[in-house]
Amino acid sequence: CKCRIRSSGINAESQSVLFSFLLVVADNDMTLILRVGPYICAEWNFGGLPPWLLGIPRMEVRSQNTAFLDRVNKWLSIFLPNLKSFLYKNGGPIIMVQVRGRGLFSAII
Repeated sequence: CKCRIRSSGINAESQSVLFSFLLVVADNDMTLILRVGPYICAEWNFGGLPPWLLGIPRMEVRSQNTAFLDRVNKWLSIFLPNLKSFLYKNGGPIIMVQVRGRGLFSAII
C-alpha cells in the first residue's frame, strides 16, 4: 500500500487501506515485514518521502537535520501506535518493522 502522507499525518483512506491489507494478511495466516519509513526505497519516487518536505525551510531530508528529524518523530509517533494490535506478539501479522531502507529492526512499539 502506498499511503499518502500529509503534513498533518496519514489520511484516513490510506490508513483504512493499510489496515484492510493487514487483516487480509492475518486472515490468510501470512506474516509480513512492514516498512514504515520515513525513507522506504530508492525505487519509489523521492524514496517514499512526501514531496511537501522540500517546502520546509532549511529541510535536509535523510539527514540528522532537526527539521527532518522533527517530521520523522511526528510521523512515527502518529503512525506506530496504530499498528500495535497488528504486531505478531499481539496476534497480528507484523513480524518486524523496518524503519530504514536497509537493515531490519524488531518491532519497537
